[in-house]
Amino acid sequence: MKKMTRKSIVFFFFILLISSSLASYANTSNRVQQAAQEGLIHFLGKIPVGSEKKYGFNSRQEFDWAFLGAPYELYTIHPDLLVSERPVGSGFLTPLEIWRFPVLSQGSMRTLLTVAKVEGEWKAVAIGGAGIAFELDRLEEIYSFDRNNTKRVLLRLFQIKSDFVSIGNLTQRIEETMFAPLQSARMQMRLGEAERIIYSLPELVLILQKKFKSVILDLPRDEQTKPRKDGKKKDK
Repeated sequence: MKKMTRKSIVFFFFILLISSSLASYANTSNRVQQAAQEGLIHFLGKIPVGSEKKYGFNSRQEFDWAFLGAPYELYTIHPDLLVSERPVGSGFLTPLEIWRFPVLSQGSMRTLLTVAKVEGEWKAVAIGGAGIAFELDRLEEIYSFDRNNTKRVLLRLFQIKSDFVSIGNLTQRIEETMFAPLQSARMQMRLGEAERIIYSLPELVLILQKKFKSVILDLPRDEQTKPRKDGKKKDK
């Protein structure tokens, strides 16, 4: 009877922890979502006339049908961890306080709206990245992403200019999800277009350590860790 009681207590606190985590996630997501909604029309209007296709749109009329999809939170891995012997586990990935919202129109992703924390406030800061939006649209279909249960994370490695997308659900820790390379990472890792590969985080870190350790060590520190929040970073 005592064993059952202990198990029940442990289970209760486990459920409480998960609920608290999801509530915190939802609260942050709501503030981020509001900033994105407020910035969408503003940034669509800043797209230069004649440049619509560079942002994934065929015409300005498609702006009228634009809406936001489920956002991706940006994470990175600190270079010191990539070149260390530390085991991969909790805290290995660093959140960047940046979210990227797919902008959809007529049923497909066209571009990405970036929301970042600026002086303590969430604000929409940039629009762009039609190439990445196209890739995410395709990957969400391939891996059957669920709007309400998929943990959407973009892992950005500034050191080698590579991006990966997480494949996992909301109850998983980020370190437990799988990661699929986007085109930027495929080029760096010399993967074929037809290769449908996903990695666990330990597998990915091992590959990065073997292939890119010297590259990471040679880069200036500010280039290794400093994300751009001003919208000037170019995405293809």
